[in-house]
Amino acid sequence: MHPSYLQDEAYRTAAQGFLSAPIRVPRLTGAAAVGSIFAHREQIAAAAEPPVRHAAVRDDGSGPAAWSPAAVETAFDKYAAGEVRNLRSLLYLAHTTLSVACRSEAEQIEATHVDLAIRELAD
Repeated sequence: MHPSYLQDEAYRTAAQGFLSAPIRVPRLTGAAAVGSIFAHREQIAAAAEPPVRHAAVRDDGSGPAAWSPAAVETAFDKYAAGEVRNLRSLLYLAHTTLSVACRSEAEQIEATHVDLAIRELAD
């Protein structure tokens, strides 16, 4: 659960009787954790019918194939610096970054795509 929800009176009122206990989502501690989340999302896309192009995990299992290691590191750096507030915002950044990379017809998501997505989200 995002901490901002717990501070929202309307959310707490709506959740009464629906949720028995809040579960706090901990902060991610490194780029490897971000890469693991991105890789999992790629595995889901790879299993889709029809499969999504480039959706796979690196052969050595080290992270998502569509994201360069520098792009994953940059996404984590934005998260760690507070430019991306929580996991939900990180996933939104990932989606926006994918859109930026697709518009440029990139073969792989690079750190520059993350930076462009951050600027796009700020507008």
